Amino acid sequence: MVELLLISTAIVVSVPALVLGCECLLAIFPLRRDRASAQTPRPSIAVIVPAHNEAAGVNHTIDAIVPQLTEQDRLVVVADNCTDDTAGVARELGATVLERFDDDRRGKGYAIRHAVDHLESNPPQVVVVIDADCLPLPGCIQRIAGAAYESDRPRQAAYIMQPPKHHATPGTLVSAFAVTVKNYVRPRGLQRISMPCLITGSGVAYPWELLYCAPHPESHIVEDMHYSVDLALVGRPPLPCMEALVESPLPDSRQAAHTQRTRWEHGHLQVMLSQGPRLLAGAFRRRSMKLLVMWLELMVPPLSLLVFSLAAASVLIAGASWYLANWLPLFALAVNSLVGVIGLSIAWWRFGRRVLPAAKLLSIPQYVLSKLSIYTKFVTAREDSWVRTARDSEDGVSVAGPHFSGSAKPVEKTPAVD
Repeated sequence: MVELLLISTAIVVSVPALVLGCECLLAIFPLRRDRASAQTPRPSIAVIVPAHNEAAGVNHTIDAIVPQLTEQDRLVVVADNCTDDTAGVARELGATVLERFDDDRRGKGYAIRHAVDHLESNPPQVVVVIDADCLPLPGCIQRIAGAAYESDRPRQAAYIMQPPKHHATPGTLVSAFAVTVKNYVRPRGLQRISMPCLITGSGVAYPWELLYCAPHPESHIVEDMHYSVDLALVGRPPLPCMEALVESPLPDSRQAAHTQRTRWEHGHLQVMLSQGPRLLAGAFRRRSMKLLVMWLELMVPPLSLLVFSLAAASVLIAGASWYLANWLPLFALAVNSLVGVIGLSIAWWRFGRRVLPAAKLLSIPQYVLSKLSIYTKFVTAREDSWVRTARDSEDGVSVAGPHFSGSAKPVEKTPAVD
């Protein structure tokens, strides 16, 4: 029984590393691109921009969106519980502006639902959600909207977060690489084998009717990830569209970065615990390989937590294996972990060197250790409410808005992170 427990522990702890490694290895191969039909008409599109106190930067987002729209399209900015002039700025730039004030119902999910209710009287064929601090690369909106319309499935663009242009700390560079792996490399690997992905936030397109057969959740701190499970269980799991790119800046302030990471990682862990069993049960009930792959994707924890888990399990299993003279559990743990390390290393070499230079790799252990307090708080003081991340301009830093790392390249070609 002890040996069975050890091998089970080794498998449970290390399979996420195996999944991560396989996705990274698959990502190095050319994408299987959608065969978009030239005869397929362009769908009508409504772009929803949820915004809370974004007067200082929402103009950059609107300026990036408007050139991608046609006369049949609409741009709807939801000024959600704003205390600044977000609504006025957006209105001056020609957007349809909806203002809502509700102290008890705050956050992106409520803003999206408010916009969808507004559009119901004259619905578009596709709804695209772009966060108010993001810039869609030229061609992004048409690509993800067209793919969503043609496949009748949600489509997630590559959502890349760039480190600040100036004075980026080593921790910020490591964080930018981790986001690149999560939001681009892993979905790219899944796209290579035509498997679904998780919704990662900004830059997602939904066929209109989907928002009614599976209503968007309103009150979760990572409502996009939660919604991925809901969509999968109604038979419409999201698909990656890594040819399209959306960019956003990571916060430069340590406090803002800590707040953002806490919300992301606590939310991820909450969805793993609450929705993972639902997704796994659905996979077995329907005998669906796609749902099983999506469950495996969901159960890969944040990279720092995965490192902590593997290190702790290695010490425990190595000691037990030595005592029992049975090295099979340690071998299983080592093999799966090695695949993860190899895959992550290749992902850095192929996609991450521009984001995280080799000279900064030694800062990874310090970054991982700095995250320990976030996981401790998940047990002692779990984050369960939406908190807006402070923008750099609010900390006294002059910001010109998010930047395109490769805006000279059309989106049909390889994204800048490539």
